[in-house]
Amino acid sequence: MWIDYLCINQQNDIEKAWQVALMGDIYKKADQVVAWLGPGDCDGQRAMEYLDELGKEAYLCGFYHDHRSGYIFWQKLAEFYSTHQVTLPFNPIPTPLKAVLHAEFYQHGPLPTLMSLSVFHKINGWSGGGRCFPVREMKSLFRRPWFGRVWVLQEIALSKEAVFIYGTTEINRRILAAAMNAFECFKRVLIGRHQVGGWGVLKPYHYKVFLASFIRATTMVNAHRIKEMYFPLIALLRLTCVGSPNLEKHGPHHLDSSDPRDKIFALLGLASDRKELSQKGVNPDYTKSCREVYILATSVLLQQGHWSLLSFVQPHQSSGYGDLPSWVPDWYQPLTEPLQIVEDDHMTLEPEFGASGQSNSMLTVRVDNTISGLHSISLKGLVCDTVHSVGFFPRRRSSWNVPLGETFSWPEEWLVETLRLTYRTKGNFPSFEERLRAVARASVGGMMNNSEGHLARASEDILFEAIHLLRSSVLRITDRKIKIKARKFLAKTRIKNLTATNRIEMHLPDNMIGRSIKRLPFITVTGRLGLGYDNIKAGDVVSIISGAQLPYILRLQPTGKYYNLISEAYVDGIMDGEALQGAAFTWLNIV
Repeated sequence: MWIDYLCINQQNDIEKAWQVALMGDIYKKADQVVAWLGPGDCDGQRAMEYLDELGKEAYLCGFYHDHRSGYIFWQKLAEFYSTHQVTLPFNPIPTPLKAVLHAEFYQHGPLPTLMSLSVFHKINGWSGGGRCFPVREMKSLFRRPWFGRVWVLQEIALSKEAVFIYGTTEINRRILAAAMNAFECFKRVLIGRHQVGGWGVLKPYHYKVFLASFIRATTMVNAHRIKEMYFPLIALLRLTCVGSPNLEKHGPHHLDSSDPRDKIFALLGLASDRKELSQKGVNPDYTKSCREVYILATSVLLQQGHWSLLSFVQPHQSSGYGDLPSWVPDWYQPLTEPLQIVEDDHMTLEPEFGASGQSNSMLTVRVDNTISGLHSISLKGLVCDTVHSVGFFPRRRSSWNVPLGETFSWPEEWLVETLRLTYRTKGNFPSFEERLRAVARASVGGMMNNSEGHLARASEDILFEAIHLLRSSVLRITDRKIKIKARKFLAKTRIKNLTATNRIEMHLPDNMIGRSIKRLPFITVTGRLGLGYDNIKAGDVVSIISGAQLPYILRLQPTGKYYNLISEAYVDGIMDGEALQGAAFTWLNIV
C-alpha cells in the first residue's frame, strides 16, 4: 500500500522531487487506486447511490467510452417529450415515441437504443415516474476538495481501476464517469434546444440542470482519456488552468494546488512530451522558485511552437511569488478562456484566424536569460497600428463580472459604447450599416456560437441581431449626433420588430456578455475596432506575431528597446493577413 500524504516527506524538497517523479509509475502499476472523498453526509451519499444506479445503465449505453453517445437520439427524444404529455411508465412505450425509436433503431443498434431510451425516460423531467438528477445533492458531493486538486488527476488517468469512497458508499470510476457523461449529454441537449428556441414545456428541473456546473468532476472522472489521447503539457495546462475570474458566480473550473509550482509539476507525469521537456530541464525541482519554474516551462513551450499560450497572459491579482515577465502566464490563478477555444484534443483552435498569414507557419522565438535576471524573448513580428481609445463604463465596478441584474441591460451598454468608439477617430465606414456591422463583430471578438453550439467566425447574420439590439439601445446613446444617425438608419431599415409569433433566438447578447468578461473594446488610430483584456491603454501598439493566428497588444517601455506583452486581441479588418501587405517582420523584444 502507498499513500501519498503519508509516504512523501513534504518538508524535504529533494525527497519530494524524487517521489513526485515516481508517482506516475506507482499509479500505473497499482491494481487499484482508492480515492477517499471524505466522511460523507446525507446529501452526498444520496447522490452517490443515485449515480451508481444510473451509471450502470449509462455504461451499457456506451457513455463511458463516448460522452456524446446517443446525443442525436436524445435530441429527438427531447423534442418529443417537451411537446407531448408522457405520463406513462417506460413500458409500454407510447405509440408516437415508437416512430422516433424506429428512426434511430438501425443507426444505434437495439440494445444501446432501448437502454438509452430507458435512461432518458428516467432523467428528462417531462416523464411521469422518472428519477431526475438530484442536482442539489450532486452539488454537495462535487464540492468536495478532492475534485479540485490537480495532483489527483494522474491518480485516475493512469490507474487500471479506481474506486471513489464517500462515507459508507462507494462507486467505480467507470460507472461514475458514465453517469456524469449522461448528465453532460442531457445538459447539452437542453442547451441546444435553448439555442434554437425550441424549449417546449420547461420545468424548474431543467433550469437546475442548465445552470449546474460540474466541470471539475466531469474532467476528473474522465481523466482516463488523457492517457488515451496523449496530451502534451500545453494541452494539460489548458485543461486544468482555464477557469473563471468570478469563482463565486461561475464556479471554479481550474484545478488547484497548495504549492503554485505543482500546477506544472503535477502534469509532467501525464504529458506525452515529458521526455522532451525533461531534456530541456522541465522536471520536478522544489529547489527552484515558482518564478523560475514558470519562466522555464513557458520558454520551452514557446520554443516548441505553442504561440497560443501567449493568450494566457492576462490581468491577474498580485501573487506572493514575485513578478513574472510579461510574456509568462500566471498558471496558478484561474485564467479566463481566451478568444479562441480548443477542440476535444485541447490543441486545435477554433475558430481559425490568419492575422499572420499562413496559420501553419512556425513561431520564431529566441529566449534570452541574462545574468542580471532580465528574462526576455524575441519574436518575429511587426507593429501595424496604435490603440487610440479604450471603452469606458463608469457604472461598471469591475470588468471581471456582469451582475445578474444587468443581464438584459449590459449588452445594450456594450453595444452603445463600442459604437461610440467608432466616432473617436475618422474610421473608414462607408455607411452606418457597415459601421454597425463592425461594431457587432468587434463586440464579440469576431465569433459567435452557431445554432449547433459551436464557436465559429461571425457571419453576415450578425447584422440582423445588431439592428434589433440597437433598436432597444438607442435611448442609451448620450451623444446627440450619434443618436440622430442611429435613428435615421433604423427608420430606413426594413427589418421589422421581433414579435412573439415571428421570433428568433438572439445569440448576440449572450455572446456579448461572455466576451466582455475581463475585456474592453478599443479603437485604433486607423479606425479599426478591437477587443482585448481590460489592461489595454491608449498608446499601446497592435502587433502581428509570425505564426500566430491573433494579433497581440504590446506596450513599449520608456527605454524604447523592449515591449511588455499586454493582451491577445481581435482587431476588425486585419484577422486574415490584411496588415501584412508591404510589411516585413522584424525582431520584437519582450520582457
